[in-house]
This record gives sequence, structure tokens and C-alpha cells, in this order.
Amino acid sequence: MGCVRHSLITFTLFASVLSEALELSVLKYEGLKSYHFHSKNQLNQFYTFQFCFCPRDVDLRSHASARNDCGCNPVIRGKRVIDSVPHATFSSSCIHKANSASCLRTTLGPASGTSLTDGIDGRVFVRVGIGETIISQPEWQELSSEKLKNTYSVRVNAGVSMKLTYVSILKTTKDSKKNKSSFVVPPLQKKKTSKFNGLSATKGKAPSRGAPQTGRSRIAKAISSLLPTKPTEELASSAKFQTIDQIRRFLLQEGLRSRGNPKTFDLKQFKDELTIYHNIYRSKHGSPPLVYDEQLEKSAQKWADALGSKRSCLVHEQPRIYGENLFYFGAKNFPSATTMARMVSQSFYMEGTGYNYKRFYPMTYFKTGHFTQLIWKGSRRMGVGVSIAYNDGSNRGPCSPSVPLYMIYVVVKYDPAGNFQTYESYMNNVKSPIL
Repeated sequence: MGCVRHSLITFTLFASVLSEALELSVLKYEGLKSYHFHSKNQLNQFYTFQFCFCPRDVDLRSHASARNDCGCNPVIRGKRVIDSVPHATFSSSCIHKANSASCLRTTLGPASGTSLTDGIDGRVFVRVGIGETIISQPEWQELSSEKLKNTYSVRVNAGVSMKLTYVSILKTTKDSKKNKSSFVVPPLQKKKTSKFNGLSATKGKAPSRGAPQTGRSRIAKAISSLLPTKPTEELASSAKFQTIDQIRRFLLQEGLRSRGNPKTFDLKQFKDELTIYHNIYRSKHGSPPLVYDEQLEKSAQKWADALGSKRSCLVHEQPRIYGENLFYFGAKNFPSATTMARMVSQSFYMEGTGYNYKRFYPMTYFKTGHFTQLIWKGSRRMGVGVSIAYNDGSNRGPCSPSVPLYMIYVVVKYDPAGNFQTYESYMNNVKSPIL
């Protein structure tokens, strides 16, 4: 499968003692990046998850063979790899759907000879795979329950970690008096909590008077209050931009807000994120994901360095062996690498506004070329070059700033190249959105 890098999986765990069963519902996970896979077959495989509830004295991390002493669910399947970029989400209503194919949900019963009424001393383990391959290393890893909301790093192959964020919520039934020691995450006993109809949540405002809430609506509100709020830079993904000037002003605004130092700009993250957003846009048009290519990166970096050294207008490299998209921006402070990657991708994609997919107009190439190369179905690989150069304002060229600024030049190379100026090429490679 190749090198596995950072990937974020978000779990929301719903714990209940209903006929001695522990219910787990996954609401969100963010999959591995598409360019880490080297074949279409891998991209079509499914993520798999398996959970085990074990007695306190059983540690699956070092004794995987002890699984018979635990209550484990059969392997459950998430979404396909290609459908999990940047993330796969499941409705919070899945918490209440016992047998829904659209949910990633399981029920853990106690191991033979044990009972979940002893769950206060129990441990929950998880292992994650893709297809038949287990990617969590060691195979089984324990989900921490130190507080209501937890973030835990699961180690995967290649010695890299996957961050898991999850929430444990206690739900009891009217039969709870018979099972006074039902499964409770230990820290919840230490925190001040307010309980209503069996649901335990962090202490906050009392429920308002009026129409009584159903158990389902109370659970949904408790979960929504525990989920992280959307960071400011995430707003960039949902904002609508139609002109380069709008993107420029947004980047300036975000740069002033974050005060990012251009000298420490995260190039690796920028390239990773730019690849992800390329593949998100391509998936909307039925184009296969691009695989990141180091040879293309070298070619792109060479031209980016040339543009940065000249500090002039953007010009395409000649002769052109690969497809090529260009972008540049200048400011005293840069936004985050993620925001920059989103906006660069958006600047390419927005050229497709109003595009006529049924016709071929050779003269529109200079207006839509970034867009058509971005989604060109025949392209399979990409590489990114970035040059950041300080301009002291003394060079008064047509594309140079008149004040001191840091300039970032971005070159994206594509192979095979797109934008072949024939009717057949465009009809076969530039498809209308399918989503």
C-alpha cells in the first residue's frame, strides 16, 4: 500500500446497557489520502473496523490471541477509500438505527462467562484495516477513556499515527436499578454531571421549561454540544469565490488573522492538501484520483524556482512536456497551508463556471485551461513545486508589488498532459459533474 501518513478518524461512542450490550456508532472518519495508493483496485477497497470489549485484565495489544476472552463484533465495513476523501460521515441518527445499512454501527456483547455489568472495569479495543490488510500496528489498540471527549493516536504501518477523537455517552434504561454497576467510563464518575432520563452529559444549562424533550432529541443535543466547532479556516471550503480578486482578498484577510510567517510556511502540508483538493474536484466529474509523483515534483520545483528568481509574471515552461497550472500570491503574512491549498484549487476550478460540456471552443482555452486540466480524465499523476521569494518592492514590473512582500509561486505538473485541442479529446476527458 506504500507509505501511510497522517489520517484523522473521528469516533463518537455511544455506550448503553440494554440487554447487556455495548453499542458503538461511528459518525465520522477521515480516510488516507488518495495519492498514497498506487492502483484503482486499492481505491475501490473498503475501510474495515472491528471493536472488542474485554475484561480489565485482558490486553489485546500484547496478547491478540486473548480475543476469545472478549466480546468482539464481526468486522464491519466503512466506505470505499475513494469515497472517504477527505472524510466519510454518518448521520447522528445512526445512534438509534439498529439495522441500517447507511450506518457504521455495532453492538458488543460480553465475552462468555462475563457480564457488561462489570463494564466499569472493562476496556475497549479497536483495529482498523483496508480490505484484507490491517493497517493498525500493533493490530489491536486500546481506546482511551480518560475524559468525556478523547483524542487518541492509533499507530499504523510505516510508524505513523492516526488521530482518533471520540466521545463516550452513557445511556441507561428503566431496568438500570437491577444493574447498578452498568458500563460507565471512569472519569465520568469524577466529573460533576447532570443526568436526565438516563443520559449523562457534562454539567451545563438546565433544560428549558416547556414541551418535554424526547430521549432521541436529548441525545442529539448532547452529541452536537460535544463535537468540535468549525475552525475559521474551514470556512474557506464552503465559501463561494468567482474571481481571482475575491480569492486574493480572502487570502490577505486570512494572512492578517493567522499572522503566518512565510519563512515557516508548511510546504509538505500544502502539497498534501493540494493533492487532496485536486482529487475532490476530480471525483465530482468522474475523473480518477491523481497519484502524487516525485519526478513531476522535481520538474515543477525547477520551474517554480525559475519564476521565483525572476519575480515576474507567470509564464508557462517551454517546451511543455507535462500539463501545467500556475498560481502566485503576495503578502506580508501567509494563511495556513490548508487554506492556501483550498484557494489555489478553487482558483483553478472556478474557471469552469458556466462551462459548456457539450461543445468544444478552441478559443476559450485561455479562459478555462486551469479548470479543464484540473479535471482532465486522462491525467493520472501530479507533482507540485513551490517557491517563496521576498520582493523588496524595487522591481516595478507589471506583475511585481510596489511594496515589500513575500511572493509564493505554485507550479503544478500533470502527466499525461491534458488540454489537447481536439473535439474528441475534450469530449472524452472533460465531463460534466456527476454529484
